[in-house]
Amino acid sequence: DVGGVGEMVVHGETGYLVQGTDIGPAVEQIKQLADNEELRVQMGLAGRKRAKELFDLELMIARYGQLYLGAGR
Repeated sequence: DVGGVGEMVVHGETGYLVQGTDIGPAVEQIKQLADNEELRVQMGLAGRKRAKELFDLELMIARYGQLYLGAGR
């Protein structure tokens, strides 16, 4: 959980967030992913969907437009 990662990753849904200084939980979560293909696929799809929601250019433009139009009211 460093930098802006916590804003993008939903813990347990699109990935895992761990403190950079605590390696134990990171190792356990990596093992869990290594042992569970279904979970890897599920998190990968959820992560791709979240990235599209956060960073899709057309959606970002529409959101800025809504922001600016709403600010004038």
